[in-house]
Amino acid sequence: MIFIGMVFSFFYQYLLWAIGWHFNTLFLIYTLTYGLSLTILFLVVSSISRERIKYSIKKNFPVKGTAVFLFFISAMLFLKCLGEIAPTIPDGELKEPFIGYYNLFDQSLDIGIMIPFGVYIGILLLKRNEYGYLLSLVSLLLFLNLAISIITGEVVLGYMTGTLISRMMGVLFFSLFLIIDILILVKVLSAIDDMKDAGSKRAFFSGF
Repeated sequence: MIFIGMVFSFFYQYLLWAIGWHFNTLFLIYTLTYGLSLTILFLVVSSISRERIKYSIKKNFPVKGTAVFLFFISAMLFLKCLGEIAPTIPDGELKEPFIGYYNLFDQSLDIGIMIPFGVYIGILLLKRNEYGYLLSLVSLLLFLNLAISIITGEVVLGYMTGTLISRMMGVLFFSLFLIIDILILVKVLSAIDDMKDAGSKRAFFSGF
């Protein structure tokens, strides 16, 4: 499951670099990497039987806690993106600090991929769907990576523009989510068995 999360993170990160960065000599590498990552992801997920997932989940899996966190962080991420997009709507022009960008590609990927993915996985978890358990780890790793990126971006941008103090609220806010994400991730990992034989244990489908 950790491997799946890492592969999906590679896919998302290199897709972001391929479409968001100025063209450079590494463009082909970015493209091949996200394409290969997506292919591997489909092959690995399709090879895992629902029965194996079912029998690897312990009864203390934090179903409700993980689902609520995914819903909440998805909502917060949407509000963040909306706050960055809304000022551009009246005249169609990018505003600070995005002047010089040719598009808000980061916000586009977050709204088009990250947010629906988080909400969908949360719904699957509440339905006790086997793939909800499997992909919840992927979504937690993705949001972990995203929170680190947002915090780093806010600090760097604040330092470069002299607005670090005014950005500290956002930094602290996403730092809190980073800590919560890590705590839930640890609990999720502790509730998953690394099973060799899927038929050797009973399945439990309850959370708190």
